[in-house]
Amino acid sequence: MARADGNGVNATPYPLKGCSTMKIPMSPLPCPFCGSEADAGRVGFTDKYAVTCGNDDCPVESQATDTTLPQAIIRWNTRP
Repeated sequence: MARADGNGVNATPYPLKGCSTMKIPMSPLPCPFCGSEADAGRVGFTDKYAVTCGNDDCPVESQATDTTLPQAIIRWNTRP
C-alpha cells in the first residue's frame, strides 16, 4: 500500500532479498527532456498503464507503459 514518507513522497515498501524493505517512489519524475510534470494513468479501456510527458509542446514523445501503474512509474523513473 502506498504511503507518504516524511518528505511527502509517496513510497511503498518493496521486499528485496537480504533486506527488510526498500522505498520506491510512486510519483513520476518530471520529463527529462523538457522538465514538465508527467501524466500517469490507464490507457483507454486496455489493461495497460502509461506515464507520459504532460507538455504538449515537448520536443520528444516519450512514454513508459506496463500492466500496473506502479510498474509504469518505475519504468518512467528509471529508463535510460
